[in-house]
Amino acid sequence: MPVRNVHVIVGEEDQPARAAVYLAARFGAHLTALSIEEQPELTHYMDEARAVVRRRVAGDRARFVALAEAGGVGFSVADLAVPVDGNLNEILQRGRLSDLVVVGRAAAGDEFHSELIRRLLLDSAAPVLVVPTGDSRFERAAIAWDGRSVAAQAIHSAVPFLKLATMVTIVSVVPRGGEPEPDTEELTSYLAHHGILAGHRTVAGGGSVADALLGFVRSERIDWITMGAFGRSRLNELLFGSPTREMLKETTVPLLMHH
Repeated sequence: MPVRNVHVIVGEEDQPARAAVYLAARFGAHLTALSIEEQPELTHYMDEARAVVRRRVAGDRARFVALAEAGGVGFSVADLAVPVDGNLNEILQRGRLSDLVVVGRAAAGDEFHSELIRRLLLDSAAPVLVVPTGDSRFERAAIAWDGRSVAAQAIHSAVPFLKLATMVTIVSVVPRGGEPEPDTEELTSYLAHHGILAGHRTVAGGGSVADALLGFVRSERIDWITMGAFGRSRLNELLFGSPTREMLKETTVPLLMHH
C-alpha cells in the first residue's frame, strides 16, 4: 500500500520530525504532527508546572512547523492532552489510521515514552519508525530476517521504504551451534518482484540478537534497519530477554518495526 498519511510525534529532539518530513516529501504524503501535552500531577504548583509544559510544547510545535514548511510538505498539527494516568487512547487511535508513525527513541528512564512506543507497536496498524539522535539517512537498508511470520509482516510494511534505498541487505543472526540458517531464496524473489535487489549476510549470534544486529549495522555502515516486533511469547521474553526491547533501547539508526 502506498504511504500517503504519515504521523510524527514531535518533541524536544528534532530528528524524528526531520525524518518524517523527508519521508513525507519522498512519498508525496500528508504529514500530521501529534503535539502532546502531558498533564502535570495535581499539586499546589499545578499552574506553574502546566505553564512550563505548555512553553516546551509550543517550542516543539514551532520547530516542527518550520521544518515542514522548509521541506515543502502538506502538513497539519494535532494538539493532544495526555492525562496524568497515561491514557494513550487518542494517540493510538490516530496510529490505527496512519500509513506510518514516526517517534523518537525513548531516553533512558523515560517510562512514558517507552510505554508509548510499546503501545504503538502492539496497537497500531501502521509500522512504527523509531528515530534516535543523529542524522537520519535512508540509503543503505538492512532487513532482519529469521523466517518467522512477524519478520515477514514487517517486510510487507517496509517495501515502500526499501524502494528508496540504494542498497538492501538481508541479515540473519544464527546462534553458534543453534538453529539452522533461515532460507532467503523466497524472500529475495519476493523483493525482486517489487524491484528491490537484496544481498544476504549471515551473522554469528554469540551474544544477544540485538548485539549481533547492531554490530552488523556499525560494521557495514547501515543507515536504517527493519524488523518484526515482539515475535516471542511473553514467557519466552521473560526467560531469555526481548530483541525488540533491546533494539528499541540501543539502536543508533532509524528502526522500522511492525507487529
